[in-house]
Amino acid sequence: MAGFKVFAPATISNLSVGFDLIGIALESIGDEIIIKKGDKPGLQISTIKGGKSKIPYELSQNTAGAAAISLLRELDALDESIDLEIRKGLGIGTGLGSSAASSVASAFAINEYLGRPLTKSQLLKHALVGERVVSPNCPADNIAASMLGGFVLSDFRNSDKIEHLKLYIPSGLCFVVIYPQVQISTEQSRKSLPSRVEFSKYIHQSTNLAFFTTALQRGDFLTMKKFLNDSIVEDHRKHNIPLFEEIRSLCDHPDCFGHGISGSGPSMFAFCHNTLIAEKIKDEAINLFEENQIEAKIFISGINQQGAVVC
Repeated sequence: MAGFKVFAPATISNLSVGFDLIGIALESIGDEIIIKKGDKPGLQISTIKGGKSKIPYELSQNTAGAAAISLLRELDALDESIDLEIRKGLGIGTGLGSSAASSVASAFAINEYLGRPLTKSQLLKHALVGERVVSPNCPADNIAASMLGGFVLSDFRNSDKIEHLKLYIPSGLCFVVIYPQVQISTEQSRKSLPSRVEFSKYIHQSTNLAFFTTALQRGDFLTMKKFLNDSIVEDHRKHNIPLFEEIRSLCDHPDCFGHGISGSGPSMFAFCHNTLIAEKIKDEAINLFEENQIEAKIFISGINQQGAVVC
């Protein structure tokens, strides 16, 4: 088969109320993989571009490589001559699903190259193998959203069959993504979380999740805004994120449903009803970071409904 390129989108995970459960695929930003016939039997990664950090070429230590090997082993195709070129559109430790995007792009590319023997849902377990190279206990929220697109609820308790549900998304919703140029390790960030949670906080967070997801399905924006709050994780992570409280103040607007941490951070999101308020928050956030002389990437993204695609 002739070579081609695939794209897997970046993601916002947790979304305040859905720790380890909710993932959202973003438009435009993500990782690409070019796949083509190799010059010798077996899989090889010939080129890695972008990422700003040294990414290993060794297959077992590379998220894309590990995902690909997992899939090739299931398909009894480890001797297929395949070459991968990885193009990172995301930095490492951004909180925007960098390792997930590479893992998803790789599994999706291999599957397409071999004639699409598996569905996207069946590929999830292989992408999770890849992401767990860098974060051994990570859930499936980022990979499910990157692979499938949209808003996705996922359950990773059975890694051989990852349950997932795509949620309805009212039109016009978008995110302001604010990425301070600092790096936070997902694994280290998880270690900062409490090992036990007070029962009252558990009830509070469960209420937030139930009301928010139901309101999303109904397009009930007032209820979405009221319940998009994190009562457990955020307090343990926000101290490592520059200007967290200041950005939260910028998001105090009727057409902004809320502000929170994307994944483990340092990226933050503002969840908006329309692009007009998103532009306002974006401009104010840019000014805030410039005034404090902190480098940050700030952009607006719609919600990617396709997930991984050949491009």
